[in-house]
Amino acid sequence: MISRRQFSGCLLTLATAAVLEKPGELYGLDPSAQFQALPPDLPLPALPKAKATWTHDARVLQPWGKTQYLALTNLGDRPERLKEKFGFNVLMVMPTPAHNAITPSNYHLTEEQFQEALAAFRHAGYKLMLYSSIMHCGHAPQWQFGKIEREHPDWSQVDAAGNRVTDYGHAWVCPNSPGLEYTLHYTQGLVKKYHPDAIMIDDNGFYHTREGGWSCYCRYCRKGFQDYVLRRCGAGWLQSQLGLKPDAINIPAKSGPLYALWLHYRNRVWARADEAFRQGLRRVDPSIVLFANTLYDYPTAEQSSDLQYDHEDVVFSESHHSDSWYMSEKMLYGKAIAAGKRPLWNYVATFEDSDFSVMRPPDVSLPMLASSLAHGGLPWIVYRGFHQSFNKPTLDGMSLLMAWYAAHRDFFRGERWAPVAALVSTESRNALNQPLLPAHVLFLLQHGVPLALLRAEHVSPATLKPYSVVTAETCEIMSQTAVGALADWTRAGGKLIAHADVAAFGPMGRKLPRSLLWQSLGFRTVPQHPSRAGRGQVLLAEQAQVSRMEAGGQAAAPPFGRLALRQVRDVAFGLPPLVAEVVPYRQQRRVLLHLIQHMAHDGSLGITVPAPLCSQVKVTRWHRPGHEEPQRLPVSRDGPGLKITVPHLLPYSVIELEK
Repeated sequence: MISRRQFSGCLLTLATAAVLEKPGELYGLDPSAQFQALPPDLPLPALPKAKATWTHDARVLQPWGKTQYLALTNLGDRPERLKEKFGFNVLMVMPTPAHNAITPSNYHLTEEQFQEALAAFRHAGYKLMLYSSIMHCGHAPQWQFGKIEREHPDWSQVDAAGNRVTDYGHAWVCPNSPGLEYTLHYTQGLVKKYHPDAIMIDDNGFYHTREGGWSCYCRYCRKGFQDYVLRRCGAGWLQSQLGLKPDAINIPAKSGPLYALWLHYRNRVWARADEAFRQGLRRVDPSIVLFANTLYDYPTAEQSSDLQYDHEDVVFSESHHSDSWYMSEKMLYGKAIAAGKRPLWNYVATFEDSDFSVMRPPDVSLPMLASSLAHGGLPWIVYRGFHQSFNKPTLDGMSLLMAWYAAHRDFFRGERWAPVAALVSTESRNALNQPLLPAHVLFLLQHGVPLALLRAEHVSPATLKPYSVVTAETCEIMSQTAVGALADWTRAGGKLIAHADVAAFGPMGRKLPRSLLWQSLGFRTVPQHPSRAGRGQVLLAEQAQVSRMEAGGQAAAPPFGRLALRQVRDVAFGLPPLVAEVVPYRQQRRVLLHLIQHMAHDGSLGITVPAPLCSQVKVTRWHRPGHEEPQRLPVSRDGPGLKITVPHLLPYSVIELEK
């Protein structure tokens, strides 16, 4: 698919966020007003997840634009060859009218060619997925050539000044408008005609206009927001807490408590849109799989994807403009979103966005792909650059890695070992402009710490149980339920590394009278020194002041990260910083260490395995793409841990520790 909303596009939204006032200047209460918590949210019912099992082992091939013509014509044995060479088992395509609407005439497909190609790929064992969307009706001609925009201007996503979102040529359709039913009807037609196994709806989020304003302020959103606020909050609460009368409710243009509530409402809009699609498509085919393309790692609240995932059957996102370390970060967050309930699919941009026919060199594309696979991201590859001979080094490397991955799925099963969890709060990003991914996460990853991310809304006694250390750097907003579970976990023996303002704000960004966390832990004031809490310990650290972007893509050494690293060195892998990463999995009779090369490294590489993973190890085998037989590796004791030496660092390999 086209590289939409490319990462450089974030700069505009980051600039938009940068002009907002500081959280401390925005929120707070009239000293004479008695604080009342925001009433509970309204329910968002969801159908059960689709029962399809193939989604957990998907390896997706997606032709797009001109390459869809190249992939689906003059087929021969292409489906079988691509399956054998790369392990692909799912085909993602656009229906003929939409494909022809976005390509030059010499790359158009006939309906007969399209149907014959689908039959050939299905005969080769591929599952079929079709492309659609709400915001541009899947590039169907009626959107691509402006008919929807001309006939239904009121369906458009608009900013506060009335400007339309018009990226890709025409106005984006707002899911609050009747355009939702229109695009659903279009997609139902695709399901009836082609009988796909899944539907992907693209670009599922709000966006900014060329003038820089966030959407959506259309009349449907204004009315929907007014109704939502009144139903949730009630007239009395609005008057006492915000000094707002029901007839004065409107979408604000500046930050504040009501603006924060609008950001949450926007998330609800897209969740409801997903659920409407899922219900509508299941009326046509009860087994259909539905998922959306969201930029779930977007650094601001603009995309409004936070609530969608419980209304989809797969978690999916495109990964552009990233390096292999960021890919590891993103997949950690993707797994946190999936929460063990949904498969995680990852579109790995193996091509140059400046020229789609040119693939990224092997030393860039292969570590990105390796990071995605090691962290559980099922591969999604766009059929770009496959026909150019100058791309052979990258294609050969991809083929070697992906065919090996497809043949060794047993290496990618088991329990991920991560004794450290970092909390992520989307509400803090949305209402307080905090970073989505805390700065210390990359710092710990690059220093060998195996960790997991845990969304603040998923915090519970069960989700905290696997961890001995939990970090909370950017969690100013947390629910009372999550805070209570975190406090109980700490008192039971956990080690909590936190910032002073954890749980100090309510969901609308209003400063609370007291931090819920310190109150729940029994502290009258913020603990300034390492303190006991029951059998556990609390340590305070400062937030990072330097972003990843300002640090040139590498993790700065913030106080929070340095303190956290000192506390978890006993579970860290001994590796040279920035060079490599180990992702460990535990199975019944063995431990599997997925070794990723992030940076070129000459000579052998020594790895110190933490003691909890290497007790009673009898045999050590090194599994490498391109080698049928594993190689035995020299091992020795390194204190309580185990020292393993690999002769040279590969883009990807797996070290097996047999018990």
